[in-house]
Amino acid sequence: MTANQRTVEIGPKAKSNAKNTFTVINLNALQQAMNDLDNSDFKLWMFYEQNALGFKVPSGPAYVAMWGLSRSSYYRAFNTLVEKGYLVKISEGYYKFYETPQPECIVEISQKQDTEFIM
Repeated sequence: MTANQRTVEIGPKAKSNAKNTFTVINLNALQQAMNDLDNSDFKLWMFYEQNALGFKVPSGPAYVAMWGLSRSSYYRAFNTLVEKGYLVKISEGYYKFYETPQPECIVEISQKQDTEFIM
């Protein structure tokens, strides 16, 4: 161990139950999101990532308030996830979340000249 290196031992964790559930996260996707996204963007990514495959999540500022996002932070983060390809617009008001960016969506959005505000 070098002089500046530290070791952290993970302590006991609470047991999973109906009031305290756990989620499984792809570590490669998590690392990519941590490197790719800012604080609010990452919080919104985590909000979506915690849900089961195929689960339809009502989305809006009220639903993510528990993650510490203000209304304006939510909209900015939502747009960032769309721009970076984590959220893909399927139809009006309906988006699909991907834990890693979808490259074909990034190209499509980056070619837009106007900066539309998605709600």
